[in-house]
Amino acid sequence: MLGFGKKRAQQFDALVRPHLDSLFRLAYHLSGERSDAEDLVQDVLVKLMPKTDELARVERLRPWLKRVLYRQFIDHHRKQSRRLDVNLTLVGNAGSEDDSGDIMERIANTLDGPADSLGRQQLQQSLQKLLQTLSPDQRALIIMHDMEGRPQEEIADILGVPVGTVKSRLHRTRAQLKRKVALELEPAAAVSRVKSKR
Repeated sequence: MLGFGKKRAQQFDALVRPHLDSLFRLAYHLSGERSDAEDLVQDVLVKLMPKTDELARVERLRPWLKRVLYRQFIDHHRKQSRRLDVNLTLVGNAGSEDDSGDIMERIANTLDGPADSLGRQQLQQSLQKLLQTLSPDQRALIIMHDMEGRPQEEIADILGVPVGTVKSRLHRTRAQLKRKVALELEPAAAVSRVKSKR
């Protein structure tokens, strides 16, 4: 990169390399697509490279980097939403407290035994689709807490909100996910009820 000396490039690499896998996983879960995740991580790295000196002074770099990545994702998502709103306008003018566990794991673990591995894989794909129906903020919250096991205090730090806000958002998001899962499973439950009556 022009204007970026070899020594600073090595310093930047040494700072961010240990966190790349973690950043990519978060980016992938947020975006749902490998190529989008790669682009998101690359955008963050390009944005941060000139700020190597600042990075070196950050005490807890991983949560800080995740906060930057999350904000970059939200900014990108908002820009896309505005573009979509404009395009749709143009087209239109032309024509409970016990929720404290890991909800994703509890849902995925409804299938037991080796014979259910295919069903478990299909369920994981369904869960990924369900995640994509959530808002970016809700998706980030579920990913960081329920999938990555991050403590609520760290999530509050990454999102820049109080811990109480994280708790209430987590509760509401889990309730919303449960409703969506129930709706997805309802047709299968209805079929099994009809079969059992015969």
